Amino acid sequence: MSEKANKKSKILSYTLIVVGLLLILIPKFSVLTNVAVELALGWALTLMATAQISLLIMSKEKKDFSIWLITIALLATGLYFLINPLSAVALMTWLFAGLTLISGFSSIIQGFYQQGNVTKLLIANGIIGIAFALMIWFSWPLSGVTFIGVLLGVHLLMSGIARLVYGK
Repeated sequence: MSEKANKKSKILSYTLIVVGLLLILIPKFSVLTNVAVELALGWALTLMATAQISLLIMSKEKKDFSIWLITIALLATGLYFLINPLSAVALMTWLFAGLTLISGFSSIIQGFYQQGNVTKLLIANGIIGIAFALMIWFSWPLSGVTFIGVLLGVHLLMSGIARLVYGK
């Protein structure tokens, strides 16, 4: 790895660690992060669908029903996220649990392909990710916005540490 890429990797690692610690130690930051991500996703989906509708109206491919269906679904999802932020956060909680589960399995698999101390760290990171996903699913609906932020913080902290040890 080049010196420039190594420096950028370390910056990313330290950023993951700092953001992870902020999410763990400051519950309000955790809640704000979840709501901000949900609103940003709502706006992005709404604007993307609106742009797609404009392009579809101007194009000659107006008869393709599947593109219209997907575009309307994106618009409905974006508007739903903007109009019903609490249920959108609940949906994001489930999505985060799924992402964390997949990430955990990925880290474990990657751990078996590595050598040295990083193997143990990647496997531990994967086990923690899977445990977090299961905690979210089994504590539903008690798993609130703060809980997800704290779990995300621990996951980011572990990922940052793993990146520093692994050197990527």
